[in-house]
Amino acid sequence: MEKEKYTEYQGNNPYFINPYNFVPVNFKRENNTRKDVKELNGGISGVMSCKLTTKTPLCIPDTWEDSTVNGHTSYDFMRVPGTDIPMIPGSSIRGVVRSVYEAVTNSCLSTVNENQEITFRTKDAFKPGLVYVDSNGTYHLHEAKRYIFKVKSNPKEKPDSKEISNSKEISNSKEKSDSKKYVEYNKVSGIYEIDDDKLRSKYEYGQEVYIKPLMEAGREKTFSTSKNYPTHSVFIERMMDSKPTAVKGFFPGYLCVGAYFPSRKHFESVFRDTQREKKINNKTISSDTIKRAFGKLNGIVKLYNDETINKNAKTDKFYRDRDYERVIPGKYYPVWYQTTDEGALYFSVADIGRSAYMNTMGDMLKSYHSCKTRDALCPACRLFGMAGSSESFGSRVRFGDAVMEEGMAKKPRIVLKELSGPKTSYWPFYLRSSGTNTYAYDDSSFELRGRKFYWHNLNKNAYKDTQDHKNERNNSAELVDANKAFQFSVYFENLSEEELTLLTWALTFGENKENGELCQKIGHGKPIGLGSAKITVDKIVTRSYDGEYKVSRISVPSMASVDSFAGISVDKKAYEALITIANLHACKLPVDYPGIVDPAGRKYSAKETEKSNNIAAHQWFTENYKFGKAPERRMPEISDINDEKKALRWKQENRGNGSYSRRQDSPKEGKMVIGQRKKGNVVGYNPTKTTATIKTDDGTTIIVYYKNVPGAEKDKIDKTLSTGASVEIEFMGTDDQKRQQWKVVKK
Repeated sequence: MEKEKYTEYQGNNPYFINPYNFVPVNFKRENNTRKDVKELNGGISGVMSCKLTTKTPLCIPDTWEDSTVNGHTSYDFMRVPGTDIPMIPGSSIRGVVRSVYEAVTNSCLSTVNENQEITFRTKDAFKPGLVYVDSNGTYHLHEAKRYIFKVKSNPKEKPDSKEISNSKEISNSKEKSDSKKYVEYNKVSGIYEIDDDKLRSKYEYGQEVYIKPLMEAGREKTFSTSKNYPTHSVFIERMMDSKPTAVKGFFPGYLCVGAYFPSRKHFESVFRDTQREKKINNKTISSDTIKRAFGKLNGIVKLYNDETINKNAKTDKFYRDRDYERVIPGKYYPVWYQTTDEGALYFSVADIGRSAYMNTMGDMLKSYHSCKTRDALCPACRLFGMAGSSESFGSRVRFGDAVMEEGMAKKPRIVLKELSGPKTSYWPFYLRSSGTNTYAYDDSSFELRGRKFYWHNLNKNAYKDTQDHKNERNNSAELVDANKAFQFSVYFENLSEEELTLLTWALTFGENKENGELCQKIGHGKPIGLGSAKITVDKIVTRSYDGEYKVSRISVPSMASVDSFAGISVDKKAYEALITIANLHACKLPVDYPGIVDPAGRKYSAKETEKSNNIAAHQWFTENYKFGKAPERRMPEISDINDEKKALRWKQENRGNGSYSRRQDSPKEGKMVIGQRKKGNVVGYNPTKTTATIKTDDGTTIIVYYKNVPGAEKDKIDKTLSTGASVEIEFMGTDDQKRQQWKVVKK
């Protein structure tokens, strides 16, 4: 039985709370909060005097004065220009207050990028295909057959005359003199091999080439990268830029070259057109479906070309110049594709890479998309304003900068824990559904969880990198300590009594006292315990004009419960969720991002994960959700975060004996020598019955390929090695992908 790579931690604190959660939105319900905005006159105008008190350290980076050393960026806290007085820009406070106001009034989700493409990493290999557009502008998708040649990065040895002349098919002097055009390496194996750097400097994506397959016993020699691969790939013996005149057996194909991975890339591809139109449920895929899916590849390529994500982007021209929207009629475009029975089509630039859902984030918002016109504004846009391309509406509130009550001498900068961008593709956290559909964002039974808010975390070391480990993925910053006070003002114009009351609630959560527990999250580092702050309203002064200006002070509205919102459309579920997530002491379990812990329950540090991919944080997500299966743990609702039956749980690295390899559980490579033998019994087969699983007498599990079993036939290995049979196997070394190869020597 295959050993588990990770197990659930069983120690004192096996559960934890993700740093963020979602205030619910009922996307199935039509948003009916939008109203036409007429000229507003006669409302209440004035100013609120407010105080912000930090409950945890606060980080407001002064990005104008950053410094970068070896890729690690460091910031001072923002200050009033020319002074030592820390300040918080009014826009930082305005943003968090608007988010609260939007949630409680069931308004639009104004900050969501509606054009955002939602991408996902493919778990099973996609299939090879060719897209082309005919002279009428109609898109077609043809099934393709994949042929592969080996690539070699930075080869130590250049080809010599013996290797070049090894070709068995070159028969005349002209072809001999032209052989170097298409044979970079032609080793004894006969497999075409080319230097990766030469490949990328000489050829273009989709370029037509002519190839000759490698034959073995009268058949094309095939290679399958894994049991989940959808089709066998055929080795190429020779490749030319144009069709040879004297050598038979060549046919055209189109280059499909993937990402540049120096010293790790083994094969690149040529796709041969099968002339078979791809169908779903025996129906031809529409041109519009192919065009839309094809165009989404531009978003994927943009990610590959992002130098902050892909360190090879500067040199990888195969992605740099691709444009999947401006297609050339008659030209073939190699792609990797996948279809579903429901009629969905997905494209990728790699067999196992990244693809994009058909739905965008805007599609998921449904009627809660951002407001676009003045005649249909939600409550938040009516108060805070709307900026649009064709129509705009001015804000009726303005937030002044918050200034600390005292100056602060420069402090040492703290090395912060790593932070990363949102991973919206991880649907067990971002979507709500009882289903297991792989293509979740395109399944109507799935919907967004709601509006994102961050939990308070009072752990004093939550934000620190305890090893002061500086790298390109984290930064250092000067912080303002807890229990520091800032003063700021909020100016308002023509507000109704209800709007003024609700604005005050959005600032204070209806708890207008400095020692209150309902707090905002402000500034940088919200997920790692920074930025918890209590806002209170000290006074409200109004002004009016009736022939002369009058200034008067009014009492601060008091609202302790949802029942107090008389006359205002309030979402009760959102209100209750906001009250919970705003509470400083709501979290009884540790607040942290998912990750792998050691046997003592200690989460591995960033420095440690750089040395071992097994303990990197992403392994938690991989183990929690496997493609096509229900996730082990979904994001719990806000009300369930402390419920151990629904809470998230740590994964622990299994440090048992043996290898962690998913392919086979075998001794470490250093202890194996070619010719070493083991005895054992056959315990099973892979689904295609091309390999047998053998459990050896020393307790390890080893996979044996059918070609390494005397007398065995492809897809029929069980006919030669029956379950339970005793065998003796011999170690043959490792292949190009460092997988151990064994052969049966006795049955």
